[in-house]
Amino acid sequence: MNKSKIIVTAAVLIFIAAVLCATLFRNTKQEPAETNSGEGSVIFGAEETADGALRFSAVPDDFIDAFNNVYKADNGADFLPALSNWTASDYTENDSRETALYIFSREPDIWSLPTVSIYSFLDNDYIREISLSFDDHSYAPNLFKQYEELCYYAIKAIMPDLSGDDIKTIYQDLNQKAYDFITTMPYALNISPPIIYYKDGIGLYPYFAIGERMHLCIVPVTHEYLELLKDQGAQVIEISEFLEFSQV
Repeated sequence: MNKSKIIVTAAVLIFIAAVLCATLFRNTKQEPAETNSGEGSVIFGAEETADGALRFSAVPDDFIDAFNNVYKADNGADFLPALSNWTASDYTENDSRETALYIFSREPDIWSLPTVSIYSFLDNDYIREISLSFDDHSYAPNLFKQYEELCYYAIKAIMPDLSGDDIKTIYQDLNQKAYDFITTMPYALNISPPIIYYKDGIGLYPYFAIGERMHLCIVPVTHEYLELLKDQGAQVIEISEFLEFSQV
C-alpha cells in the first residue's frame, strides 16, 4: 500500500470514529426539559392530556424537591417532608377525573396554619394544580408572614429565574387581588379565576370565596386555555408585563 492510500484510509477511519462518537453522545444525552441547572429545580412545563385536561410535566416529588432546594439555600434545611408524610385523599371533580389530593401543614391539627396542597392525577401522579392557602378568618400577622413565605418559595421553585424582589412583588399583588375579587363561588379545580398572571406555561391566580380560605393557585396554562379565560372575562396578564408596569 502506497503512502497516499494509507493517508486516505486513516482519514476514513477517523471520520467513522467521529460519527460513532457523535451517535453515542446523542443516544446518552439527557433531555433538557428535566431540570434547570441554574437552581437544580424541575422545569414545570404545561401539557395537555388526550382528553383535554392540563397538567404539569412534573409529579409531587419534583415540586417538593424544587421547593426544598430553594428553601434550604436560604435557611439551611428542608421545609417540605416526603410525600408519604402529607395527608392524602381522593378528590372528586365535576368531570369525574380521578385525582389525588395531598395536603401539608406543619401542624395539621391547627386549622389556622397555612397549607400547601397538590392535586395530581391518580393514575400517573402528574400535577394538575398546586394551591397555597391561608385562613384569613383567624388572621394573625405571624401566620400571614408564614403564608407569604410559602408563596415566595413556591414561586421561586417553579420560576427560578425571577429575582427575589420580583417574586415578592408578584405574591403581594396576587394576595391583595384575592381580597379585591372575593367571591361567593367555592374554590375548586378548573375554576375560572377573575385574574391570572402567566409565564412559560405556568399560571398564578388568587382565589378567595366567602367562608373559605384564601388561595394562591399555581396551574399549567396553554395559549388556548388563556384565550378561553379571556373569553370568560378573566384578566390575563403576562408576568413580564406586570413587572414592567409595577416598576413605573
